[in-house]
Amino acid sequence: MIVSMPAVISQSSFGLAVAHLINALPLAGQGLSWVVPMIVGLIIGTIIFKIKVKNN
Repeated sequence: MIVSMPAVISQSSFGLAVAHLINALPLAGQGLSWVVPMIVGLIIGTIIFKIKVKNN
């Protein structure tokens, strides 16, 4: 993650913005901030797969 990188990166404005976004995700307090992006990726991947299968 960006926040575990050296201070040059993690303390930059980009690193701090990423840390803020991660903490704003649901379930971030329980260490499950990966759940929402995973669900979004699953949905997008499924849609792309279905479109490709339909076109072939």
